[in-house]
Amino acid sequence: MATGKISRRRDRAETLVEAALLVLNTADPFEKAQLGDSVASQWLQGAITQPYDPSLALPVPDRPATLSNVKLVSPSLMPKLGKAGSLQSRQAIVHSLVHTESWAIDLSWDIIARFGKQAAMPRDFFTDFVKVAKDKGRHFTLLAERLELLGSFYGALPAHDGL
Repeated sequence: MATGKISRRRDRAETLVEAALLVLNTADPFEKAQLGDSVASQWLQGAITQPYDPSLALPVPDRPATLSNVKLVSPSLMPKLGKAGSLQSRQAIVHSLVHTESWAIDLSWDIIARFGKQAAMPRDFFTDFVKVAKDKGRHFTLLAERLELLGSFYGALPAHDGL
């Protein structure tokens, strides 16, 4: 489901808020970034045309889905990152940035899902946050690739649970 068009209901086209909820309920951050990119492209190209359906009461999760292998800890319990003087320090810094972008993906789609159901929101509201979400997904993917080049991966270190 991470690639291609978002599935559509038999009776009507899916809305942007529904698609945002699909992104939020996707646990794997790589799939989430890819799905978010697909949703964003569909919105920006006009394949998804309706921001929301006011007749639907769609629950927004209290927390977005995440992988269980990413150990989330209180920000006060996070180990120091260092000053990038060693490979381990560079890995920790990039890991932290990857995690921050992962949260930013969720925050962007959460704003669309949570506040997008309000009828007073102009179309530009949705488009602005869709563009932010698309950028955050791209940043996540690029930083995760960089982390792998440094010999590590997202989830190898603890990450803050402060957002």
